[in-house]
Amino acid sequence: MHLNSIDKQFFWCKNIEAKTVKTTLMLFYVIQMKQEEKHTLLRKSLLLAVIAIVVTGLSVSTGIMASPPNQQHTMQSAVTNSQMNGMIKEITKGKVPHPASGSKLMVNAVAKIMNDEDSGYQGYWAIDNFTLNVKIWMEPNETFFFALLYRGTATTYAGVPAPGVNGTENGTGIAHFSGYIAGWFTGKLSTSEATHGFLGTFNYGGTPSFLGPYSSASVPPNAVDWLAVYSPGYSLSSETFSFTYFYDGQVWVDAINVPSAESGNIIVS
Repeated sequence: MHLNSIDKQFFWCKNIEAKTVKTTLMLFYVIQMKQEEKHTLLRKSLLLAVIAIVVTGLSVSTGIMASPPNQQHTMQSAVTNSQMNGMIKEITKGKVPHPASGSKLMVNAVAKIMNDEDSGYQGYWAIDNFTLNVKIWMEPNETFFFALLYRGTATTYAGVPAPGVNGTENGTGIAHFSGYIAGWFTGKLSTSEATHGFLGTFNYGGTPSFLGPYSSASVPPNAVDWLAVYSPGYSLSSETFSFTYFYDGQVWVDAINVPSAESGNIIVS
């Protein structure tokens, strides 16, 4: 509740007996709290709808079905209008790519990834465990379109930098995230690795001790370049990405078209 609202209510009731003033103010407080709850629910619904559009857009255009995280986190008033506008801009500007008409799906494989390191604006901030869906299409002009779809958890620890533009984590917390990297490359497709089905579990080897500012952090030693697996010596033409993280009512968006100032943050208290 804003102080100026209380002042106006008090001024209106100044000639009423003290008990009446107190009762009236309590009634106004309850009414206003209910109104704020409705506004918060509206913001939650709008953001959920926007995120659903992003994921659905990629699912429809690339044939990937993205399931929601196992644990749904609510989005509270920490999500600002500017953050939602940033995500809307990504959608309305057509930044969710798709393969050209007539493309042939060549790779559709799934892997379980453990102990990857998640990068934020300040440094590596979390250890990721996720399911990765690798899809590659050959387009009619013999270039390749790829889509890497991620869904899993990001665990952060006290003392590491927060993923946003500022802040430090105060404790351990587990965020849920989903997102994609997609784009085009040229090269020759290799079938030495299985092109369909489950590929197995891959431990990238990241540890909490590796996290921190970029100047002092270490990268995971066993990370896999999945495009190189299927096209050794490939040449990347262009790519885009979008990831959304949820933790305890907080949201952080890591997307190519969302400015850092509008990306939100996740800080464990």
